[in-house]
Amino acid sequence: MAQLRLYVTPEVVILNHGEPPRDVHQPPAGVARPNVYPHSPIWHLGQEQLTIRAETWARDVLTPWQQAAAVTLVVKLPTDTATDDHRTVIRDLTDARQRVDSGDWKGSVRASRDATEILRSMHAQQLNPKKTLRSIDEREAAILDAERSLIQALFDYGSATHPDPGLRKITWTREHALLALSTATAIAQRIFSAL
Repeated sequence: MAQLRLYVTPEVVILNHGEPPRDVHQPPAGVARPNVYPHSPIWHLGQEQLTIRAETWARDVLTPWQQAAAVTLVVKLPTDTATDDHRTVIRDLTDARQRVDSGDWKGSVRASRDATEILRSMHAQQLNPKKTLRSIDEREAAILDAERSLIQALFDYGSATHPDPGLRKITWTREHALLALSTATAIAQRIFSAL
């Protein structure tokens, strides 16, 4: 699970309009404190650590400030027509998400690829060789094939059995895993909603 750690060092201003209290940290002589009465000492408290999920920070802080976008994709099983394939896709996507949270990037890409393979079989479509003559379903099938190829390419890119020795040392990142997971999730959402 991606987390952010915030370190906060609070300072407390004690408002006192009379004489400075005894035994309280006083600033060095001659140091100006703007907007603070000179007899109001500042206490420096210990540093606090807050742990926040990255998704929560993006959704609740960065998105309102227009510094990021947080997108949530939900894949709902078809109400009356759910099959074992649908349940397997949901299981694989859930597994991919859990692996992202645990830092198993390659395992997440593998689970996303498995889900996409099943989705591909659920949306089998013969493609017209002339792209301009394809129906909407054929065009969506072509997009699905391209997305499946993207996920497969990501998986192959870091495969330990890759013939290129330079690619055997690839370090998987969270971005690779999220690219595969979000693509597979969007495909599932589209296919399941059409049923």
